[in-house]
Amino acid sequence: MMNKSKAIKNSECYYELNMLSLLVKMNLLTEEEYKSILEIVLEESESILLTA
Repeated sequence: MMNKSKAIKNSECYYELNMLSLLVKMNLLTEEEYKSILEIVLEESESILLTA
């Protein structure tokens, strides 16, 4: 069962990923910038997503 703090962290991660995707679609981020930021977001949240 997922606890409240893990659920919040997962929500934050998915929000960040969706926002990045939106910024790329709006041409406010380049693909290179997107990929760089994506790596950082996934590294920070990898352990949270795997344990959820």
